[in-house]
Amino acid sequence: MIRLKPLLRALKLPESLISDAYTIPERKKELLTFFNSFTAMFDGEIVGDFSKGTVQDHAPTDKPDQLCYYLFDALFINGTSILGNNLRERLVVANALPEYFTHHEAHKFLFKTKTFYEKKDIAELFKLLNLSGRHSRPLLPHHSDGIIFTAVNEAYQSGTCQFIQKWKPLHQNTVDLLLQPVKKKMYVLSPDDYAVLERGATLKRNNEAADNSITESIQQVIRKILRGKPSDRFIGRLFSAVSGLLDSTPVDVISLEEKKYENLDKRSTEIQRENKPGLIIEFFWEQDKEILIYTDVTDYLKESYPELQQLFGSIEVERTRKGAWVGQKYRLDKLLPNDKYVYESVCRAYNDHVNETDLIAILLGTKPLPQGGIVGKISPYLLARVHCPGYD
Repeated sequence: MIRLKPLLRALKLPESLISDAYTIPERKKELLTFFNSFTAMFDGEIVGDFSKGTVQDHAPTDKPDQLCYYLFDALFINGTSILGNNLRERLVVANALPEYFTHHEAHKFLFKTKTFYEKKDIAELFKLLNLSGRHSRPLLPHHSDGIIFTAVNEAYQSGTCQFIQKWKPLHQNTVDLLLQPVKKKMYVLSPDDYAVLERGATLKRNNEAADNSITESIQQVIRKILRGKPSDRFIGRLFSAVSGLLDSTPVDVISLEEKKYENLDKRSTEIQRENKPGLIIEFFWEQDKEILIYTDVTDYLKESYPELQQLFGSIEVERTRKGAWVGQKYRLDKLLPNDKYVYESVCRAYNDHVNETDLIAILLGTKPLPQGGIVGKISPYLLARVHCPGYD
């Protein structure tokens, strides 16, 4: 006889069903009918676990060897809805389900119940997850990408639920974008040289005369451009999707080293031969990384200075920017990048990030919410800003 007592208790059925089944034929038939016709609908996720030890017990190159289905909610049991029950009541049922599923050998993965922690234990949970640094090593049989906060006294809500909040460390907020590698021939202007030409263009537009020093400075910059040669610059245009189609306007443009460009261009060409729109990469935002960015001012300057119209190649201003999207891994499983609203959501996650220390203090009631409100409620609001392009 399998151990069904936890499941019977969760369903508020008499445990005597089991003991009576040994002596009362009708009870035995009732129990077998219950067991053979049992149905359930639950919520969960499939996770790759290490069957022995935790992530910290394994080398970074080790791969999980056990597929597990982690239940974290129950919705229907034997045709009866428990959607309206609060979280604790639903978890009583969910916690009993793995005991039932262990007896079904047809399943190729284990069933487990996700462990829930009380809000007061948030500091201990952070120690367990060890989420600091880009390569976290949690004291769990699997990797973790953050913490989910679920309201206890609310009914189950499908789809997007306002009573569920997810917290991730900054480095785990990523977005999948299509990278288009581009090799451009351009006349490169420094910000100072461009400022000189822009000053002259503004004076012309306002029909104002330039003094001799300004005129001489303008001519020096123009001579420098005309005597120079366009140089190769390598950039990556980053695209999101809009309504299931690739957007025509990049969300950002990053500079590339020549060798990196050659590798990406080769991969992109291979991908396009498979009738895919391009190379999709998972990116994270590194706020301290400095990159070169280029602003195309060709049309503006050629309109203001006719002598530049003889040039072949773009005229672009080269500047240094702090903060860049950094590629993390190829997403060869995807046909399209994330939608633009996902990109903007990830940018907001960076801009509105609540760090670990502040989050613990807010949840323990030792620090008020940054935008007001009641101490003790989870805050998704702004504490510290970092700038991301495309979301201002």
